[in-house]
Amino acid sequence: MDPLYDMLYEMKAKAAYFKEKDLIPLFIGMAKGLHDIHSCGVAHRNLTSKTIFFGEDKDLPKIGALGEIFRVTEPTSEGSYLDKYDEGLGD
Repeated sequence: MDPLYDMLYEMKAKAAYFKEKDLIPLFIGMAKGLHDIHSCGVAHRNLTSKTIFFGEDKDLPKIGALGEIFRVTEPTSEGSYLDKYDEGLGD
């Protein structure tokens, strides 16, 4: 799988740009992926162009690098809503 970062780097080198018709499915796919992650009560703390991947089907982005994810909880005394998630997700 290729990270979005590599695609952007290659496009920049070629002075190429995404077309709007290509960006909309990308953003919709990312939003759906984040919705699925968040609906499980999990927060991805490192969402970047290096953690969004594409397989053979370049239209379907996949969110990766779930090694350090956090569970959304009630606020702690420090005001944080995130606890390190250590139940094996992303292993």
